[in-house]
Amino acid sequence: MIISFFIAIVTSLVVLFTTNSLSSFAFSLFIVAIGSICANMINKQYRQYAFKIFYIVFSVYTLLALSNYYGWCYNWSDFINYGNDQYFFLNITENYSNTPISQIIQDCFVYRVHLENEGYVFYIASLARLATYLGDGNHLMLQFLGSVLFGSLSSIILYRLLSFYVTNKASFHYGLLFMMFSVFNYYSIVLLRDIVIAFFFLCAFLIIAKGFSFTRLITLVIIDIVMLQLRFENGVFFLLFPVFIVYDKLKKYKIVFIAIITIVILIAFSFLIQSMTTILQTGEMYKEFTRDSALAVDNSLGKYIWQLPSPIKEICIIINSQIQPFPSWFELTTATNFFNAIIGLLPILYGFFWYTIIFAIIKWILFQKQYKYVEHKLNLVSLLCLLLLIGNISNMNIRRIMCVYPCFYLFYVIVRERQLVSRANISNTIKQSTLIYVCLIAIYLTLKVIV
Repeated sequence: MIISFFIAIVTSLVVLFTTNSLSSFAFSLFIVAIGSICANMINKQYRQYAFKIFYIVFSVYTLLALSNYYGWCYNWSDFINYGNDQYFFLNITENYSNTPISQIIQDCFVYRVHLENEGYVFYIASLARLATYLGDGNHLMLQFLGSVLFGSLSSIILYRLLSFYVTNKASFHYGLLFMMFSVFNYYSIVLLRDIVIAFFFLCAFLIIAKGFSFTRLITLVIIDIVMLQLRFENGVFFLLFPVFIVYDKLKKYKIVFIAIITIVILIAFSFLIQSMTTILQTGEMYKEFTRDSALAVDNSLGKYIWQLPSPIKEICIIINSQIQPFPSWFELTTATNFFNAIIGLLPILYGFFWYTIIFAIIKWILFQKQYKYVEHKLNLVSLLCLLLLIGNISNMNIRRIMCVYPCFYLFYVIVRERQLVSRANISNTIKQSTLIYVCLIAIYLTLKVIV
């Protein structure tokens, strides 16, 4: 633990000496401090691994963010053209870098000039303002570290979640594996809100694993209020988690549960109707955009999928989303410098990693019925997460659905660590998934040559 802490401090110094950004250095130390406090709040028997996984993840993510920063600095025009959403948020931070915090609060939560981005805009704009206050000015590396904060903290939450179901050592290893090789590694180093959303979803999974209490219920409600400010659709979906934790407590008293939910629905009826209208309108907009984008690309898999009849089309969209990005090396081939190439390797890693995980889960659920040996509560939460996937069919972008990946991964870890399937089965599953993945690549390359 001491060594990993030392590496984390050295990493912060690397940020200082390579960017000359005092605000970035200060914020990196702030991340280390916040992570240390969070790890120290965990029960004593879990602390050592919590500290260790946080310091390791923070160090790796910070170095990747630094590489991402230099990659865009060398090719700023690429950042403008390729990272449209990131450039949009960066412009906002530039506009607010000299604005008083009080004005930022008014714009975000009184006048609501940024639509559904209010919570995230407030966060990144506040970072920019604080950086200017320190005399350093808004800095792209600082904004990347704003994502590193939530990515690093996610490692502690994920480790603690896993520790409810498997041993401490296994929780650390599987938690570190996920943080290093899942899509979390990519979206923890960019200027986007998705890792923030994923962090709060992880918090919800942990709260549900701990079980009902009024404090945890209130915490879920508070998180949902925050979520509504980050991405409205995710916030509305998140409402299911407070409902679920109440259901888990009152499942023996179904009449009481139904009465409570009915009262809540009646009280919040106008909000729910308005929310559903907004979500349907947004979903239709994304559906048209996604369909037009897919049909515009000749001989693409997406084009053929969108031409299929329902519900085959929807099933294929969900399956296709779980093997994305494909081809995973596209970003690497478009890299224009060494630093972009490093970041371009990440989709190759997380694409194959998640494909392997989801292949095993589908095999063990559909063909071997392993869900029968997993806690009923976890199965129900997994169904809720599947519902989110279905709800995003109109725009099945990996960063919009990554927030539920830890729940599916938890199912995978439980099946492996509790030896619900044999070691031979696990080995064969990995071999089968790898072979099929290689075949998919071969088919893709063949079609590219022929067509």
